[in-house]
Amino acid sequence: MIRAIIFDYFGVVRPEGAGLRSIYRYLGGDVQKDEPFIADVTTAANYGFITDAEEQLAQHLGISVDQWNTAAKIIQRKDPAVVDYILELRARGLKTGLLSNAGKNMLSKYFAPDDLHTYFDYFVSSGDVGLIKPEAAFYRFMAEKLGVTPEECVMVDDREEFVVGATSIGMQGVHYQHFDQFKRDLEALLAGVADKNS
Repeated sequence: MIRAIIFDYFGVVRPEGAGLRSIYRYLGGDVQKDEPFIADVTTAANYGFITDAEEQLAQHLGISVDQWNTAAKIIQRKDPAVVDYILELRARGLKTGLLSNAGKNMLSKYFAPDDLHTYFDYFVSSGDVGLIKPEAAFYRFMAEKLGVTPEECVMVDDREEFVVGATSIGMQGVHYQHFDQFKRDLEALLAGVADKNS
């Protein structure tokens, strides 16, 4: 029986095209040329090794952190259809979690102060705990915090390898491609009429 739905942040709750690289591009940065630098900074942040990723990216662009944050507010947005559906799932008695590869304390920057608790029973970023998708321990950590077994969870992620990571420990999975497809696939799982690794 499914008791919990775990959501990825980037590419699911926050749609594709609203991420860090979009901010970088919006501020005049050359993402292709600077990708090695961006990847190094984001990987270090995702593991929790650094806490000043935005500062480093802003400095690389020759701008202030305030300028970066202003651009982030313009670019970053949550998908209203997804967050409304999360509230619907919670109203139906399902637990919801947010599991993201992101820097330490970053989730509190992406949501208004009370929103995380409004949408999710538990939320964690990789940088907060030193685990990262698709490591099996990260998925097990989330299931434990939600008070359910992995077999009672569905992981929703836009990256197929992260769905595979979840299903490898017994979770069910939905590979997010767009909202209508995701909702259809999840509802089929909840009704018990879909392949558990869709």
